[in-house]
Amino acid sequence: INQLLEPPLMVINTGDLVEVGSDTTHWDNYMGQISVSNYPIFPVVGNHDTLGTATPLDYYEKYVGPPYYSFEMGSYHFLVYNNEAAPISTPQEDVWLDRDVAKAPPGSHFLLFEHRMIKELPPSKANHWDALGIQAVFSGHWHTTQLTKQANGMVDYNICRTRSGGLDHTARSFAIVTCGAGGSID
Repeated sequence: INQLLEPPLMVINTGDLVEVGSDTTHWDNYMGQISVSNYPIFPVVGNHDTLGTATPLDYYEKYVGPPYYSFEMGSYHFLVYNNEAAPISTPQEDVWLDRDVAKAPPGSHFLLFEHRMIKELPPSKANHWDALGIQAVFSGHWHTTQLTKQANGMVDYNICRTRSGGLDHTARSFAIVTCGAGGSID
């Protein structure tokens, strides 16, 4: 990624940063790998990041930070959401999400990054996200590259991971997403 002719503004890793969340050597390796990035790295909690841990987010929070947060670039409001099963995620994240969206600058374009695809969520959650104005959800759980437009209009991008490639035997990869000034996503 550092060698791209058109460099990105940032990198968002949609989960499974490590193979086994309780293994500190995995976390040390991950931290060493991202330390050479020329760009900011924004992590998302994946199910492997909490494997084998007594308190699921202990290592994740120690190494990379909070499990949900937001930031802005231009007219885009990026929402990083922890969508792993309870007790890893809690209802407080949904309260946070609603409040965060409400506080965003007028005219913001909302993109949500989480580990699971929309089709893995209860329809009520996807419908709520649509009502909040979220245009697209980016995920990584299935380790393949998939693009699905939901009935409510949200686009679900599942991007293959960089760590070890796809479950469908595709090579490890990444995707470059361009966010246009008017809210277009390419």
